[in-house]
Amino acid sequence: ENFDELLELIRKYDAVLFLSQSIKSPHVDNNNARAALAELSVSSELALKAREKNIQTVIECGGFMRYDKINNIVKTVRELSCNTPIYSDNIISTDIALGWESVATAISYTNAILSGSKLVFAVQNSLDPGNSSTLKEGIVSARIAAHSADIANNVKLQINRNKNVVN
Repeated sequence: ENFDELLELIRKYDAVLFLSQSIKSPHVDNNNARAALAELSVSSELALKAREKNIQTVIECGGFMRYDKINNIVKTVRELSCNTPIYSDNIISTDIALGWESVATAISYTNAILSGSKLVFAVQNSLDPGNSSTLKEGIVSARIAAHSADIANNVKLQINRNKNVVN
């Protein structure tokens, strides 16, 4: 009932609906994967409802997850939501990256993008939040991940850009 009112406001102001996750794993080998998947299933249902009203929608897929599971999780969310765009936020595939989250996330982001994620966010290292140099490191790491995935996906502009930098 309230969701329909929210959708009307979003349409009125020509905004985008971001469906974020509240259930995220605290570590790689998690015990709440079923709960997180159930939440993603609800987000997918809400995304489909928004799509019926021509509301642009994006679903979050993030948190700690094993590297070999990222592809399956992203693809499952895409299938559940009928290919609603997915944004990846803080996908970390190791428990030993404290202070190096931007690097660990960049590795995971490349896999997520290759699996169908359409948007990634810069990550600040948890040991130094608010520091502009760690924010810059997060932005650069996310851009490198996206560039690497674009090359793997044969995005011509990125391949040409890469050739120009190398030569």
